[in-house]
Amino acid sequence: MSAARWMLAALVLAATSSGCTTADAETDAAPCSGEAYSQFDFWVGTWTVMAGGKRAGTNRIEKVLDGCALLESWRSAGNHRGHSLTFYDAPRKLWHQTWIDVAGQPLYLEGRFAGSSMQLEGTRPGEAGTPPVMHRVVWTPLAGGTVRQHWRSSSDGGRTWTDVFDGYYAVVR
Repeated sequence: MSAARWMLAALVLAATSSGCTTADAETDAAPCSGEAYSQFDFWVGTWTVMAGGKRAGTNRIEKVLDGCALLESWRSAGNHRGHSLTFYDAPRKLWHQTWIDVAGQPLYLEGRFAGSSMQLEGTRPGEAGTPPVMHRVVWTPLAGGTVRQHWRSSSDGGRTWTDVFDGYYAVVR
């Protein structure tokens, strides 16, 4: 199954489980046009991503499905690739992101826009015999149209956190 078909299948599953049906979507003029749906618009664009003073990769974030979701297409400087589908779940008043990469490493995050940042969290089971790993990713728009993405993880229930990725997005012109 292609990445685009997988993403569409994931969105249909999410929409179905949240109570939205195809018939509902067809009768609503703009079902995803409320203010909450635009909270993550600062991340939309084609970006060069820097981390530790070096080019980490490129990322394209686009609004898809009439503004109901964001589709992320990541390619690292080392050619690692991944995609995410991010959407606002209105009945739960939560943002949800499902990430998958070419190594088959999924990550499921949920959270809210708080202050001036999008803050999403999730827990993955640990490898055999290791504790679960908590993930917290925060995206913050900065002056000049850049965005900081700070991803941290914890394997001790949140007592201590380790940086996984601290990147800065600059729009490709």
